[in-house]
Amino acid sequence: MVLVFIEIADGNVKKSSLEATAYGAEIAKKTGVECVAVAFGNTGKDQLEALGNFGAKRVLHVAQESLTAQALASTTFEAINKVGAKVFVASKSSTVDGFVSRLAIKWKGGIVSNITDLPEINGNSFKLKRSIYTGKAFAWVELKSENKLLLIKKNTLSPVPGSD
Repeated sequence: MVLVFIEIADGNVKKSSLEATAYGAEIAKKTGVECVAVAFGNTGKDQLEALGNFGAKRVLHVAQESLTAQALASTTFEAINKVGAKVFVASKSSTVDGFVSRLAIKWKGGIVSNITDLPEINGNSFKLKRSIYTGKAFAWVELKSENKLLLIKKNTLSPVPGSD
């Protein structure tokens, strides 16, 4: 299972979260599992249902806003366990940066950030291209941990509704 972290601002799902959903759905398709989204913040049902257009098969919703980093890590960890995820995807942001290390420790997962392309997958190994030196260069990283936290660089994909 792939779990995607969804950020909501002013009642709307952020564009970067739609991108993360499409990215997570592609990984789910490549690995033969489902993509599930977990959304944090107040929003309407239509915003949550729209995540299905980007590949999310289910959406878990936490309506509470302004959670601390510790609370986000704990709640996301509960969602990971609930769905049985082995891959966590989020768009790199200050919110995600604030809790993802705590989540990795709880989940015993490996993290790669600033990912710029879909991974090359060989069994449990993900080969990932990431941006380094403020985008002036790229590095390839191989992630072999059982649990994977993938933070994509914003504007990595152009999410298209219904591309699932």
